[in-house]
Amino acid sequence: MKRISKNRLMWIAVGILTLVLSACGKQSLDKLGEGGYHYYYPSTEQDGTQVAEREKEDILYMIVANDTVHELIHVYCYDNGMQYQYHYGLFTDFLDKYGNTDSAAQFTPGRVVWLGSTDEEGKLKELGISDRVWEYKDITRFETNPEEGQLKIADSLYSYGSDAITFSNDSQVEFDSITKDDTLAVVGIGKKILSVSVTTGHGTLQLANTTLFDDSYLQVGEKIFVRITPDMSLDLPEGQYRLAVANDGWGGTKDIKIKRGKTTKVDLDKMKGKGPKYGKVLFSINPEGAILYLDGQPVDYSQPISLKYGKHSLSVVTEEYDDWERTLYVNSPEATIIIKVTDEETPAPSTQVVEAPKPPKTTESADSQGSSETSTEQNPDLYKYLSDYLSTLSLRD
Repeated sequence: MKRISKNRLMWIAVGILTLVLSACGKQSLDKLGEGGYHYYYPSTEQDGTQVAEREKEDILYMIVANDTVHELIHVYCYDNGMQYQYHYGLFTDFLDKYGNTDSAAQFTPGRVVWLGSTDEEGKLKELGISDRVWEYKDITRFETNPEEGQLKIADSLYSYGSDAITFSNDSQVEFDSITKDDTLAVVGIGKKILSVSVTTGHGTLQLANTTLFDDSYLQVGEKIFVRITPDMSLDLPEGQYRLAVANDGWGGTKDIKIKRGKTTKVDLDKMKGKGPKYGKVLFSINPEGAILYLDGQPVDYSQPISLKYGKHSLSVVTEEYDDWERTLYVNSPEATIIIKVTDEETPAPSTQVVEAPKPPKTTESADSQGSSETSTEQNPDLYKYLSDYLSTLSLRD
């Protein structure tokens, strides 16, 4: 491939306005060229001298943006501190660190790559993840020290220098914006951090007009249950959620999206719907002959029982075992609860979603101490949400 000296490349950037090459050091992406521009494989040392022989894998670049729609990739070159923009296309080979074919979508900001040569149109022929760097993903156990330029991952300490970049939502952010609730992907060499990417950020859910549902429960998705307090706010991982509320015959659902660093406001008064609402709950209890009490009254559970939306006290009395008591929170049109009373001491139950109007599914299988036969080990995080009630029947209107 024809080699272009650094001085020659800079002359082109200044003298011919169709190319827009960034200045030295890190620079925001909005100062780079827009569409149609392409740059060629840099092959010079920082002092401008020609490089006679050098493997392409020896020159490292960090991806700072990847526009998969327009097939444009922006990279930061560690050799000369400059940013470049390249086209790629259908015949570009994207390779993982082992040389296997990968997809363009996997080449996200923060990953460190090497660049191959370009074709006659200036499009990259190949682009690969560097095997000279390490990559850690899904990091939740970490500590940041922006003042000292340090990041501690588990028990190992790494340095975060001036040439490291932090990304969130594919945008560059400050290192000190990272919070303890984030999930990170980190790239580095030895003990030096090259990039940090916030892969799972958090946003805020802000509730308004909570009076009707105060001291009831808010269900967020399938796993999160929190007691509602006046005009409460809740920090949540970014993503799509279905909210459900119910109290004293009122209730409803709402689909929301939590965005990283943003506040999503929800008016519970608009979720109450028309009331009173009732859910049909079928109980299956073992051992046979057990007596079921709902709100302090014995009931016949051989057929589905209609219960008003909201909280209900639930207890099972048998001759063989101690009385079994929990709080039942109803916010779905129909569900089945299986209760298996034993004397084993095991953890608290978990909750699974029941969709309507499909036939009811089993949501619980619990023993006398509140154990679950099928899913307690799979959902340990639920324990902190299910502190004082048996189960929640998820609403799918």
